[in-house]
Amino acid sequence: MRTFAALLLAALACPAGAADDPCQHAAKDPQFTACWREQFKTSEADVQQRLRVLAVRHRKDEPALHRLMTDGQQKWLAWREASCRVDTFESKGGSGFGVYWDRCRIKLNQARAAELQRMIDNP
Repeated sequence: MRTFAALLLAALACPAGAADDPCQHAAKDPQFTACWREQFKTSEADVQQRLRVLAVRHRKDEPALHRLMTDGQQKWLAWREASCRVDTFESKGGSGFGVYWDRCRIKLNQARAAELQRMIDNP
């Protein structure tokens, strides 16, 4: 039964298919959850790297913009957490909650990284 639950969790966590699932080879639940946690950490580092590029660009020459970017990022993080609380509300308390939570934050981090990259590419 536990294996079935892990497989069901894997299928639900990645509806686009196994090709889009970087954790498809983590067959057992603790490894599957840990894999998604690492994917989240990677997405978080990706956002932070882009923010550093922008901070270096603006800190000296555009300090007001740098302050706005810092404030905006703090507010974006609060929005991301609130948005994911809503998105994962139905799974809260379930055995797959951690994966759903990480996947939500990964999805939003990827969108944020793309947005920041556009800012980098178009100063």
